[in-house]
Amino acid sequence: MKSVKITKKYIITKYDKEDFELFKNELFFYLLAKQKKLNYVPKIIHYDCDKLTIKTENVGISLQEYCDEYGCDFEKYFIPKIKKIYDQFSKFGYYHNDIRLKNIVVNPKTKKIYLIDFEFTDKEYKDADDESIVKNLKRNFRNKSKRKIKSKRKMKSKHR
Repeated sequence: MKSVKITKKYIITKYDKEDFELFKNELFFYLLAKQKKLNYVPKIIHYDCDKLTIKTENVGISLQEYCDEYGCDFEKYFIPKIKKIYDQFSKFGYYHNDIRLKNIVVNPKTKKIYLIDFEFTDKEYKDADDESIVKNLKRNFRNKSKRKIKSKRKMKSKHR
């Protein structure tokens, strides 16, 4: 189990001792993001391996909260942004495995999105995808690929 304290500037996550492996995984990915300068992961401010705490910057609200409060065109506006982040993250050889609206944070002013909650991230894909976000990412990509192929065929036929 973990507890989360949210302030205006920071998010402080504290893990119980029995969740040490989850803490290590989460910490690893925040440190990886810092090293690789991944701008779609909130900056890590501080961590304490004895107290099992991680402090990150507070960059916004969950996508679920955002859509509930402001309304959103999820399929058209956010799926392409999530797909871009998902693909960039996968290039490192890892799968988030917990892509949920609560684990995607959006800054309400800039609409920039961030990925959080890396406890289940692994080199193996194991996502239950119960919100069908990954399925939507794949479907969105397939549809775009089909449109590109059709448009290339049309251009070739015009030039003949």
